[in-house]
Amino acid sequence: MHDVNQTILKIIVLLSYDVFALEALNPAYMRENGYSRRFRSMFGSWSPSEFQSFVEYKAKDAGKDVLYINPKHTSQKCSRCGYIDKNNRHGSVFKCKNCGFELNADLNASRNIEVLGKSEYFRLLSASQSLRFNENSLMGGGGDQQQVPKI
Repeated sequence: MHDVNQTILKIIVLLSYDVFALEALNPAYMRENGYSRRFRSMFGSWSPSEFQSFVEYKAKDAGKDVLYINPKHTSQKCSRCGYIDKNNRHGSVFKCKNCGFELNADLNASRNIEVLGKSEYFRLLSASQSLRFNENSLMGGGGDQQQVPKI
């Protein structure tokens, strides 16, 4: 799995994005709660926390940021209409019970993570600019415009 992680990371850090959003996974929970023996045997040697550490290291080295997103409902929420239902997902197929939207379940979940990541990033950016604005106004400085990174 180490080689797979390295290959994926080389591709990821070359992307033109400045910020990456990842699920905040809990590997211990994944191993112990509700996952089938087959799932555990297939992914038992894969370490999500190791992969996340590698992403953080490579991203930092490339001047990029990593955000962690709470994965709650990301696989049950429709990325088109926002409807959440645990019956929306059946294995690798996502079909919304509300609007009928159908897509690969992992792709649907990744779209939800993207939206949450953008929201969190802009919330953090706004908070940091508010702090910077307050500091500048106290110091008598002007507010310099910064280019918003691509996420």
